[in-house]
Order: sequence, then structure tokens, then C-alpha cells
Amino acid sequence: MNEDKCSRGELIGVIYQVVENLTRSIAGDSDLRPERLKKTIVESVFACVKCTRWRREAALWHAEEAIRGELGLGRGVVVIEAKLESEGLVGTSSGLLHAALEVGISWDYVIDVPLVPGPTVKGAVRSTFLAECANIHGRDSRLECLRRVATLFGWTQEPPKADVESTSALLGIDEVAVRNIASETAGSGLLYFHDVRLVCDDSMEGEPMLEPWVITPHYRDAESEYDVQPRPVVHLIVRPGLRGLFVVGVEPGALEHLKAIASITGWGPCSGRACVGLLADAMEAALVSGVGARTSRGYSRFRPVRVKAAWPR
Repeated sequence: MNEDKCSRGELIGVIYQVVENLTRSIAGDSDLRPERLKKTIVESVFACVKCTRWRREAALWHAEEAIRGELGLGRGVVVIEAKLESEGLVGTSSGLLHAALEVGISWDYVIDVPLVPGPTVKGAVRSTFLAECANIHGRDSRLECLRRVATLFGWTQEPPKADVESTSALLGIDEVAVRNIASETAGSGLLYFHDVRLVCDDSMEGEPMLEPWVITPHYRDAESEYDVQPRPVVHLIVRPGLRGLFVVGVEPGALEHLKAIASITGWGPCSGRACVGLLADAMEAALVSGVGARTSRGYSRFRPVRVKAAWPR
């Protein structure tokens, strides 16, 4: 890969450079098939978007600002440092590069690093709590567990039909009851999940942050086995080894609901700030299971490295 293709260091700049170079080549009757454009973008991004110390420092600054902000608002914080253990995929249907490669990546356009959006983390942790509710015996207890979880994480006044159906099926509760709880607990919730910026550690200095990847869907637009036409899809994934700080703000009122959930689910008795341990455990479980896309196939799985909680003085 020559230096010209890396003359713009930022990811958007690299893509612009690729398109610019290919545009110049039109007069030469070059092959501009979509497959070639995709391959060129993937190769250029892989070669040019690399780990740097200033990116690490900028990501740490963002996380520290989030922690200071939460404490300044009178909330507690749970912070988990975690390392990406498998190939990472977040923002596949709408993130940067989706238009060109069909598979996108959530991206921080300011410091140029992969991003795990706060709502994505929130959804994964909420699913972990609901899975615990599903293990409870007794409809009334499951209803109470759902009500507490919904209060913690918030819910829309009119939740999507698919969300209601999946929650109803998971907990064995009729959809009317689920909608009633959604209406009762409508709001933003008592937990505030911040975006997570993924960066390299010192050992990966100068190495690419992303890697070329290929998947081969077999059943896209196929109505039967006779219509199967495997077609490789070239895209980029986040490299294993990157790390991030997962920061969650905790309203003081959340502790009462965490205490109730701990009791209902059998996590164990707790009181006061000690109940935040249930949230930390759920976050760790969600990270291990995967936060992002294709988690059922082993993607986007993290290994928690360090956990801490802090409270306003």
C-alpha cells in the first residue's frame, strides 16, 4: 500500500482518498465494479487507520469526563474496563461504511476510533436482567421483576410490538400485562449508559484497529434450497484486543430497585450502595455474552478486566 493512499489519516479521509483516486481513473477506462471499490476501501482502511497514543488518551479523557459528570450530578457510577476477545461488530445496519460495504461500524468521528453506543450496551444489560426474571417461579414474581427492570432501564409509552412480543414470550406473561407495565414505567430510566470508545493498548501501537473480513450469506432472497446463491460480502471488523471503559451513571433511587431484584431473583440480600454489585454482575455477564451484532455467533464478546464503583462525596 503506497503512501498516497494513506495521505489522509482519518477514516473518512481515507475513504475520500479512495473514491478520489478511483474517480481519476475513469478516463483510463478502469474497472470500477462495486466489488473492486469495496475491496479497495477495505484494503485502504486496514492499512491506514491505526492505533495511536493520542487516540488512547482522547478516549480516556472522554471516559473520565463522563465519570466526573455523573458524580457532579449526584449519581454513582459503575465503570468496567473490558477487552474485546472476539471480532467486533457494532452498527452493522447503519454505521459508517454501511452504504459502501453493506456492513457498517459505529464510529467516533472526532477521535477516529470504533464506538459501542450507550443504547447498545443498555439493551444488552437489560436483556441480561430479563433473562434472570425469566428464571423466577411464579407469574406474580416475574411481573414484579419486570416492573423493577422496566423502572431501572426505562420504557417507551408505546413500546415496539416486537419488544412486547419477545418480553411476553420470554417471561410467560400475556402481552396486555407487558404493555401495562410499559405504560406505568414509561421514561428514561434510572441508569445512564455512556458511549464506549474502543482503543488499543501500548502493545498494539501502530497496528491497524480494523481487519478485513468476509461472510458468505447463503439464503439471501432465496425461497428454497434451489435458489441459494452464496455471495461473499467483504467488510471490516473491529480487531480483537481493543479495550474500552464502560461507564454507567446510577441514580440513587436505582438502589431500591436493584435491592428488590436481588431478592426476587435469589442474587442475595443487599442494602444501600452494595446493591450496585448486582448491576456490575449483570454488566459483566452481558459483556461476556456479547455487546453488538452477531453475538450468537461469537462476535463482539468482551472480557472484563477491572470493575469499580464510585459515589459522590
